[in-house]
Amino acid sequence: MISATTDFPMFVLYIVVAWNLFWLNCHFLLNFVFNRFKGAYIDREKQTISFTWRVKGNPEKNEFGHATFLLTDIEAFYSKQIKNQQGGSSYTLCLAHKDHYTYSGAFLQINIRDNPHNPNHCQHKWELIQRFADNTLPLPDMPELEAFRHLDPLTVAYDKKHNRPEYHWRKMHVKHQRAIEEALEEMVHNFSFESAIHDPTCAKKELEKPWLIWPIEQKYFDDELAVPLWRKRAGVVFRQLTIGI
Repeated sequence: MISATTDFPMFVLYIVVAWNLFWLNCHFLLNFVFNRFKGAYIDREKQTISFTWRVKGNPEKNEFGHATFLLTDIEAFYSKQIKNQQGGSSYTLCLAHKDHYTYSGAFLQINIRDNPHNPNHCQHKWELIQRFADNTLPLPDMPELEAFRHLDPLTVAYDKKHNRPEYHWRKMHVKHQRAIEEALEEMVHNFSFESAIHDPTCAKKELEKPWLIWPIEQKYFDDELAVPLWRKRAGVVFRQLTIGI
């Protein structure tokens, strides 16, 4: 039995605190060293797609040593997976080389996080990939690509011609972005892709000039200012100590 006069081994506390600080803030370094990126990426300029893993059939390699194919050699389809005995299912988008028997490793499965129970989101994701790869048009105007628009000459010329704000998405409140994203997801969920395929007049035009469609709304920032700063920081610290995010 440990008596009340026994000194607490402080080194145990130091080890626990150091481990928590490392695991919560620095464990991504382990992923960077031991879990390198594994996936596929598109070269918009060369119109190619590359796979970071080994692909059979002796395909052409790019400057990074990755198996590379023309985008025209890739086809897309979605796969339905049964998740449980009650019939729950989800859909995933699949990209594969048209000659799958020769290049069996040229296959990529993309999980759809938005709504995996509706194949519309798989079709929308494939349309987004094709739209990004179309180098006859400027980059899609979306938050994930805004920081890279200056790297594409066609996009730079388009933005200059139409007076696009340089930091439209980055100046917008994240809650406003999420509200727009939810509205667009609902549009995708209810859209009839089959009708658009058979009747092009049913297809919807791409949303252009989003800085005019969705101007920055100050109300989101005013709502944020209503919350004291100490409460925000306390909430962040509490989440990190309890669930690590």
